[in-house]
Amino acid sequence: MIKILTVIAALLTVTMVSAREIVRIPVCESPPFLGKNLKHHGMLVDITARAFAEVGIKTEFGFFPCTRAFEYIRKGTWDAMPGWGHGAGREDIFYYTDSLNITSMHFFHLKSLKFDWEKPGDLAGLRIGITKGYNYGPQFEELKSKNIIITETVVSDELNLRKLLMGRFDIVPMEVIPAKYMMNKIFTPEEIDTITFHPKPVRQYGNHVIISRELGERGVFLVEQFNIGLSILREKGIIRQILEGD
Repeated sequence: MIKILTVIAALLTVTMVSAREIVRIPVCESPPFLGKNLKHHGMLVDITARAFAEVGIKTEFGFFPCTRAFEYIRKGTWDAMPGWGHGAGREDIFYYTDSLNITSMHFFHLKSLKFDWEKPGDLAGLRIGITKGYNYGPQFEELKSKNIIITETVVSDELNLRKLLMGRFDIVPMEVIPAKYMMNKIFTPEEIDTITFHPKPVRQYGNHVIISRELGERGVFLVEQFNIGLSILREKGIIRQILEGD
């Protein structure tokens, strides 16, 4: 009886603490996953807010450029930010939640280009557009450092796609869902029909919510509570509905 009362008291304490929590989430522009003017500020923001809500934690949003938003999270000025994969050096800076979704990055190219690749050496000599601040995986970075591949860094995915369409780049690595979303926004149906992507993924990874280790025990608590809420959403099928646009 005493043990049962102890467990109930502990659960009530967690619930009361959760109810007092307000998690501040900086949102940058990475549609359709993140964005100020998107429905619920984007798919991943929607999942994040709902997961916290399942455990009684409220959320507030601010809207910033991605580099500034990342810096706010790194310093612990803001609390949690969805849409990040594991990367070199980040494990010592952030706590990671369970993954919200698994995303896949592929090489986009013009249909007129006879492009195929199985091994890294197949990419030699191609003009590859990449976006500033993005992580393309350790194998890709090694190829860059050894000058096996030729890359040009631009400031946005949109510019990469426009240069691809103009023939300035041969291939552009992008996540499939954001790339298709963006092309539907900036290109005509006829232009979209000239572009395809290779079925072999450049990399696959999970999108997580990151929380600064500067938050200490509160950060650990938020990760634990978020994962509980995320599990509930997954069991209800809500995550699938959001990602499929239902």
